[in-house]
Amino acid sequence: MGRVALIVAVSGVILVASLHAGNDTAARGIPDVASERKRANDPLTQELVRCHRIGPAAKDDSACALAWAENRRRFFQVTPPSPPPAEAK
Repeated sequence: MGRVALIVAVSGVILVASLHAGNDTAARGIPDVASERKRANDPLTQELVRCHRIGPAAKDDSACALAWAENRRRFFQVTPPSPPPAEAK
């Protein structure tokens, strides 16, 4: 009986945690104004949105292929860590 109660309790905690984690502003459809402005000024993002909107036809679109390649390059770009600040003497 104790094991069943423990399993039910753990399941409840997992359920509540998953519901809470899914309750962010993006899931509720509230736009992030700063992100929207940044995306509006980025030609790559505009092209990616266009490719998303045309659906399956995008796989045959050369502009979409170039946009996806650039997006992958940006995503996987490794930036070296910044040097530590110099100590004041």
